[in-house]
Amino acid sequence: MDRYFGSIKDGFAILDDGNSHHLFDVKRANIGEKVEIVDNGVVALCEITCLLPETLKVLSCSKTEKKPSKLILAFSLLKGDHTDLVLEKGTELGVNEFVPFLSSRTIVRLDEKEKEKKLTRYRKICENASLQCKRGDVPTIKKIYSFEETLLVPSDKKIFAYEGMAGSNETLAVAFKDLVPGDSVLSLIGPEGGFSDEEATKAKACGFNFVSLGSSILRAETASLYVCSTFSYESEK
Repeated sequence: MDRYFGSIKDGFAILDDGNSHHLFDVKRANIGEKVEIVDNGVVALCEITCLLPETLKVLSCSKTEKKPSKLILAFSLLKGDHTDLVLEKGTELGVNEFVPFLSSRTIVRLDEKEKEKKLTRYRKICENASLQCKRGDVPTIKKIYSFEETLLVPSDKKIFAYEGMAGSNETLAVAFKDLVPGDSVLSLIGPEGGFSDEEATKAKACGFNFVSLGSSILRAETASLYVCSTFSYESEK
C-alpha cells in the first residue's frame, strides 16, 4: 500500500502539493482506493472518497513505535553520490537527525546558495527513504554546519570515530553498551581524508569519546553506515 506524509485533521488527511500530484496525477489514484498517510508518528489508513476536491477520509489510525534512544549522525559531505547514500541508508537504519558538515579536509565546497539547494535535495532523499522503509517520521536536517558548529550540537553522549584508534579496544559496541533509554548520541564521521590532528584535539576538548571502527580503515560512507547499524543493534536489545 502506498504511503505519504501529510497532516490529519478532523477525520481527513491533507497532502502537500508534491504528494498530492504524485498520488492523483502520477499514480492516477481513484475513488475507493486506500493509502496510508503519516503525520508525526501517527499512521492513518485513508480512503479516497472524492476527486474534485481531492478528499482522503481517515478510516483508522495507529501509532508507530519510537526507538528508545536517538542517533544524531554528523558526517562530512562526500564527493559524488556518497552523501546521498549515507542519507538514504542512514534513514532506513533509524537515524533521527543528520548533521552534514564541512571540515578542513572535506573535498566538497559550497557557497550559501548551493547549500540551500543541497539541503532541499537532502530532505527529499530522507522523505523518500522514510516512505520506502515505512518509518513514521522523517530525519531532520537543519543546515550544513561548520566543523566547529558540529562540536556544539547538544547530545547526551558524544562519539568521535577516529582512524587513529584503529584496532583499539575502545569500540563502538563498548561506547553504545551503556545507552540509557531516551539518550541522544552524536556520532562524528570524517571526510575521505579523515580528521586533522587539530580537529581531533578540538573534539577531545569538547568531551567527545574517541572510538575505533575496527582494525580496518573504512571509507567515509561505510563508516557512517557502520555506526548506524551498530547503534540500531545496541539500542534495540
